[in-house]
Amino acid sequence: GAELLILREGEIYLHEAFGWKDRESATPMEINSVYSLASLTKPVTALAVLIAAEEGALSLDDPVVRHIPSFRGDSRARVRDLLAQRSGDGGEHGEGGYNVYAFPTLEDWVLDWAPTEASAPYGAFEYSNFNYAALGYIVERVTHVPFGEFVTRRILEPLGMTESYVAFSPDSSWAGRVPTSYVWNPESGRYEVFWRPDKPQRWAFFPAAFGLWGTAHDYAKFVAMWFELGRSGESRLVSEKMVRTALSPQSFRDGEAVYGYGWYGGLRAGRMVLTGADRATDGARR
Repeated sequence: GAELLILREGEIYLHEAFGWKDRESATPMEINSVYSLASLTKPVTALAVLIAAEEGALSLDDPVVRHIPSFRGDSRARVRDLLAQRSGDGGEHGEGGYNVYAFPTLEDWVLDWAPTEASAPYGAFEYSNFNYAALGYIVERVTHVPFGEFVTRRILEPLGMTESYVAFSPDSSWAGRVPTSYVWNPESGRYEVFWRPDKPQRWAFFPAAFGLWGTAHDYAKFVAMWFELGRSGESRLVSEKMVRTALSPQSFRDGEAVYGYGWYGGLRAGRMVLTGADRATDGARR
């Protein structure tokens, strides 16, 4: 199943749902379903880091080891390198982050990864869930606020994202709006049920690299803030300068721009064009 939302000048132009919310029961997908947003969490985490940086809690030029003393990756890695996925971490640790299920807290998960030696050239783009897990942990340390609480208070609430959440429970009032998740089985040649919303989420904390839940309309509010260069109505979450930096090419592959801060993208007429934040190695298979 899928949901499509197109806004034009802030107004809904098209909003439709297609396919199945649950194929086995032939339940149609509905608009305003609540999805596991997987790696679309990463731009939210990037924004949290930019907010903390502008408030002086950290600097994008801080060495990673300043905030995570047990970090044994490339000694040149800085906070901005985590944001741009060029820290020297190749993303392989814990099967790409699927070991998240074995840890009780974000701190425990990140500190298990921190002693891992660099597995990619410093400065080269390599997608890693742990770069963003580390960012969430750093924000947690410098603000003395649990990362999920920081995201809720400083991003979701100011943007009016009232149907976005940092944790799921089958007892949640919105659990009935969450679609079944499927995974492709190459042996059977079909999609099979991976998870249903009558089960708890599979991680015990807000992982920062993934883990956000929300509606398409709520996420559109988040995207609109970037188009408005950090503003949402009369409120400003982050400066225009920070937004332009985040949306500028920060990582390249074969000479082509591939990533800003949290966003995949490419150059078109000298501007970054966002193309999403996801790839197969997420915390929730779809």
